[in-house]
Amino acid sequence: MYKLIVILILLGLSACGFYNTQKSSDDIYYERYMKIAANEHFSNEKLPKPELELNDDIKRELNYYLKQDRKFILYALNNRVKFEPMIRKVFEDNGVPGELAIVALIESMYNPDAVSRSGATGMWQFMKSTGELYGLTVNFLEDQRKDPVLSTIAAAKHLKDLYETYNDWLLALAAYNAGTGTVNRTIGRAGSNNFWGIKNLFREQTRRYVAKFVAANIILKDPDYWGFKLN
Repeated sequence: MYKLIVILILLGLSACGFYNTQKSSDDIYYERYMKIAANEHFSNEKLPKPELELNDDIKRELNYYLKQDRKFILYALNNRVKFEPMIRKVFEDNGVPGELAIVALIESMYNPDAVSRSGATGMWQFMKSTGELYGLTVNFLEDQRKDPVLSTIAAAKHLKDLYETYNDWLLALAAYNAGTGTVNRTIGRAGSNNFWGIKNLFREQTRRYVAKFVAANIILKDPDYWGFKLN
């Protein structure tokens, strides 16, 4: 009798919307974003997709993921399920290609609580100044860089601004990693804005960051082909 009463209570709560055993975390993030989006205006002017050409730098990163750091891709694949529907919707509403969702993988493996040694925080690894520039509250009471939805909205706007600065996704990604000052100085020194042509003027971390982005995109377009399975 006791078990029957508990079951009836749970069924009643479910019917009232208080208890939903079917709703997954990705539904929650997606629905929360849709409520925010209903009260905001997003410009969905479409930006071109990044070119995912293969070169020696990208081949090295592919080899690294496939042979040395498979756990990184496997963990990210499983974490990605929670957030990707929301991320892609946010990016779509802001005109940013869905392929840029991979930035959250490279930055944090889609971990909203990630904090780097330098203080970069959240899934998108915003420094305090950048987070605040894009409307995120960062203080001792609240750090919205750890909010998956609000930080993703900020990331979409930031990535779009970087693309519109350089008119090139690879340079935009380099700037996301190293800052616009570094990219501007590098372009000035080289007299060129072709990332692969000036890559050696960037530090290794930034060179690899861009190559990792392309390599991870190639893998995640067809994980089964590359031998990665979701848990």
